[in-house]
Amino acid sequence: MLTTPKKSVEKILYIGLFLLGVLYVFNSWSPSSYGFFLKKIDTQNTGVIWGEPRGIRSDEWAVVTPLTQATINNGFERYNKTSFYGEDLRINYGLPIFDWGMVFKPTMWGYLFLSPAKAYSLQWYLTFCVFIIGYFKIFKEIGIEKRLSIFLSFSLFLTGGTQFWWDEKGPVYAIFPWVVYFLISKGNIYLRLALFYWVGTSWLITNFYPPLVISLAFIGALLFLFDLKSWKSIKSILALAISSMAVIFTALLYLKDYLIKTSNTVYPGHRSFSGGGVGWGEWLSQFFPFATFNTHFETIYNSNICEVGVTGFAFVILMFIHLDYNSIKKSSFNSKDYYKVKILTIGTVLCNLWLIAPVPSWAGSLFLWNNVSPNRMVYAAGILLAMTSLLFFQNLKFKTSPLRFISYSALVIAVWYLMKYRPLAEDLRGFGGFSHNYTDFYLILALVISYVLIRCFSCKPIEAFLMPSLLASLIVFFNFNPLQSADAIFAPHVKAKRLLDSSVDRQTGVLAIEGYHGATLNGLGYKSVSHVTAVPDLGMWRSKFPKMSEGEFDRIFNRYSHIRLAGVSEPYSPQPDVVVIPMSLFKKVDFYPSDTDTNLKVVNVSNDERLSGKIISRVQGEMISFSVLIGTYNGLSDGFLDLNLCIKGICEKGNISLKDSLDNQYAEIQLTSPTSVNKGDVIEYSYSLRNATHPVAIYATLNSDDLSKFPVNDRKLINLGAKIKINYAGDK
Repeated sequence: MLTTPKKSVEKILYIGLFLLGVLYVFNSWSPSSYGFFLKKIDTQNTGVIWGEPRGIRSDEWAVVTPLTQATINNGFERYNKTSFYGEDLRINYGLPIFDWGMVFKPTMWGYLFLSPAKAYSLQWYLTFCVFIIGYFKIFKEIGIEKRLSIFLSFSLFLTGGTQFWWDEKGPVYAIFPWVVYFLISKGNIYLRLALFYWVGTSWLITNFYPPLVISLAFIGALLFLFDLKSWKSIKSILALAISSMAVIFTALLYLKDYLIKTSNTVYPGHRSFSGGGVGWGEWLSQFFPFATFNTHFETIYNSNICEVGVTGFAFVILMFIHLDYNSIKKSSFNSKDYYKVKILTIGTVLCNLWLIAPVPSWAGSLFLWNNVSPNRMVYAAGILLAMTSLLFFQNLKFKTSPLRFISYSALVIAVWYLMKYRPLAEDLRGFGGFSHNYTDFYLILALVISYVLIRCFSCKPIEAFLMPSLLASLIVFFNFNPLQSADAIFAPHVKAKRLLDSSVDRQTGVLAIEGYHGATLNGLGYKSVSHVTAVPDLGMWRSKFPKMSEGEFDRIFNRYSHIRLAGVSEPYSPQPDVVVIPMSLFKKVDFYPSDTDTNLKVVNVSNDERLSGKIISRVQGEMISFSVLIGTYNGLSDGFLDLNLCIKGICEKGNISLKDSLDNQYAEIQLTSPTSVNKGDVIEYSYSLRNATHPVAIYATLNSDDLSKFPVNDRKLINLGAKIKINYAGDK
């Protein structure tokens, strides 16, 4: 029989987690998808050790991780001096700010004494340990057998609902069980309540997300009902009330400014929800957890993969089919277990009604569920389903037979056919073909393993059904989050910054460029206009748009927002969390002859050679920088490229080091002071190469202005113009 002494199971768990943690933190590993951004800016140092960084996890790689970088760059202070907006970093995302709130952020204590990379790695590994141990403890506390509790805690970790949101919502998931544990465990009540206060406050300020907090608190309330006898004395009830109010008061005190300023925003603001809205396919994936996506994690619905991730467990239906129904008697349960199963069953039914039934908002308000969109209830619903199932099944007997084997296998195939093959019959090839849509059949393989464990190794049926289901989830979901080196996240990224540095306005220190998501540029240390503002900077935007009507201004700017710059004429909000701002507000960009890169010609400039040309200004404005598109022959070009720029006899000079320039990019030289240019003015320029052992390529294209090269002119330069980019100061 496959057994392990119950006392040693817990010890093995703790030793295993410790040893894995030493390896994990020593190597500065993390579950971050920041490598998705690093692939854009630093292809030689992405730090991706294993797996694939997920662009869809932009809440992490474009927001939480860059804001963590910004907090570190900011000296761990509260107000972000490195930001264009100077925003308060006490927001919904818990960041390692060195203030009194750090007492309630134990997973971030590593930032007090470790390097940023090691602290970041430790933060996420501790979050994982807190999750596994926490759920193990509450499952065991409510009466689930110890080994089953361990298997179930890992099964919960390896669900779509956990994995698809882990690198951002992980702290909400992980700390929750400890809040409940200190309420329902045994021991000195006052010590437990002191720990309840500390952990409860930590839960709220480490990642403040009300929809999850409210839905998970419902589970806590149900588990609290299991042992009301422990709270009969007035002293204990009073102590519980005081500690609960202290949790709320401390969290509100810490997040006061954030909560006040976001309470009347358009988004997130105050939203009221009704029940329903979760499709039957997504609901069914609670029992068939791989049914809504393929091996590339592409969803069959018109939604991103994170939105269809549920807390699904394959073992539930598997155990129902193999249950010996003759063993279902009230006498199979002791009175406590019977009461617990009833309470949890009611809770599971209520949660599932909120998922799929048109429950009115006023009914949901009884549990504050009117603040929880149905697709945010799936996590709590899944946990309740798992706890109810195991408390129920562990008291019963199971039977194996060919008929039951065939029944479960046929059900898996039928669900696959109805949810994947049939709706995608005409386009299954476009969805990856069968070779990328076979994961559902892992459940049949898990069933085969279960039968082998039962019949060949005399394994307890309930464990034999649970372990292979866990293995199938491990194979499918473990591949979602990558293994990312935190050393690469917090590296200086010197090469990438060479290009960005040239675009920083020397007068203001502000970086205004397109194409960068979220807070990534601020994470690199720039005062970037493109940013994420959890609290809208309404005063600043009103100064930029004083004539905009109050209603339109509020609709566009009064929201949590990813600020993006683009070549638009007016600001607008295309998505609830996105605001697009005209680039011309901060600078105008003009390309000569045009901004296309077709039919490019290469003009080699060697040491002591000079390339000259002229362009006719198409705009009127204050020129702040002048750039030319260059090639460095994969970094071989060296020396200095000197610019001489003249307008109406007034000349400016500047230079750049080619060793610090990037291949096939614009080499930007900022002017010492803005230079006035009128429409129609002739702008004369010349580039000279000095102290070089290798040439530089200057890209040119067809143009009416002839280039010339000194000392030896080249007739091939006739009708060519260098690829020039000019930045002008913005409108305001």
